Amino acid sequence: MNILVLSHLVPYPTTSGALLRIYNLLREVSRHHKVHLLAMNQEVLLKSGAPLAASLDHLRSFCTDVQAFRIPSDRTTLHKLWALGSNVVS
Repeated sequence: MNILVLSHLVPYPTTSGALLRIYNLLREVSRHHKVHLLAMNQEVLLKSGAPLAASLDHLRSFCTDVQAFRIPSDRTTLHKLWALGSNVVS
């Protein structure tokens, strides 16, 4: 069975209880099923570049596919204000 997991954080390295829970669920479910992970990356918690690549490589050791996306509102204060304003208008 193919299972798509949507996560609000990249679950490795496991630095908090929420990350530990997601990580262990992924690992256990992947024993019997194909797991595809889509995760949001918060730059504050996990810097892009080598740290993010190492985390994704580790997750690929048991997940079929792993994709991480940068959270758009994580960019700058100006971008956060623009996103807030566009949400109010829409």
